[in-house]
Amino acid sequence: MRTYQTARLTTWWLGAVRQTRALAPDVVHANDANALVPALLGTLGTPARVVYDSHELWRHRNIRPDRLLAPAVEAIIESVGVRLTAGVVTVSPSIARWLQERYSLERVPTLVRNIPPARPTPAREQGRLRELAGLGPGARVVSYTGGITTGRGLEETVDALALLGPDVHLVLLGYGDPRYVAGLLDRVERTGVADRVHLVGSVPSAQVPSTLADADVAVVFVRPICLSYRFSLPNKLFESIHAGLPIVAADLPDTAQVVTEHGVGEVFDARTPADLAAAIEQVLADPERYRRASARAAQELTWEAEAARLLDLYSTVLTGVGQDRG
Repeated sequence: MRTYQTARLTTWWLGAVRQTRALAPDVVHANDANALVPALLGTLGTPARVVYDSHELWRHRNIRPDRLLAPAVEAIIESVGVRLTAGVVTVSPSIARWLQERYSLERVPTLVRNIPPARPTPAREQGRLRELAGLGPGARVVSYTGGITTGRGLEETVDALALLGPDVHLVLLGYGDPRYVAGLLDRVERTGVADRVHLVGSVPSAQVPSTLADADVAVVFVRPICLSYRFSLPNKLFESIHAGLPIVAADLPDTAQVVTEHGVGEVFDARTPADLAAAIEQVLADPERYRRASARAAQELTWEAEAARLLDLYSTVLTGVGQDRG
């Protein structure tokens, strides 16, 4: 499998270099460090410039621990490649600081967060989560959206649900590997909350905020099993804010900053499920003030504001006054 993956990556690199040369672009946007090699080779000896988009902390992402050689190669690629680019983009303030400090970049990378476009905050009655889960107005709904997979605190959330009242339900909007989902459902059965956990599939990304709108609280829980996860600023945080929901979020630096700065919910210490259950109860006791804060924050936290920074960077790069190479 390792030989196959190496051959597959090499084949993709060669094809990407050929196509880049054929296109003769002004700028190549390298999406993560595995795209830096073909981007830089494809522009070598041409006026074209490269923008590096680090949409996660590549060297500290969640990978198999038995990969020994690949991390060293990836470190060399990113360390050399990032200094040859005309601009760097990333998704959270912590990753931006890490990149600047580790690679001694003259400028802080441009922050472009994964935030939905501006739109009116949906009214609660516009939400579809209860309909999808078959729940009536008497249920109190805790929502989760995104990949149903490891490292997302779903096990702890299921355990926390068992500590909450029988009218509290967990609704999962998303998809996942069937093997992981089966294991999670086994845990749901063992915990005794099978009648209060609902997997409702996924909807197109543009519909996520409006679908979530009739939930009572959103859980944003990324377990910090690697530095990239610790520094993450997940889409689900901003999608839930755009849904007008109160937020209960794990105490990670960038996520906690958004939640506390905008007053949209509570941050919990994720050491035990009881911490999460207590935070959910606190929010459910007075949800309306958090809803109002989310509605205000959604007007400020928009893709249009993020895109403006990206466009400013491209304007600078295209006029030849971008970040220095080196």
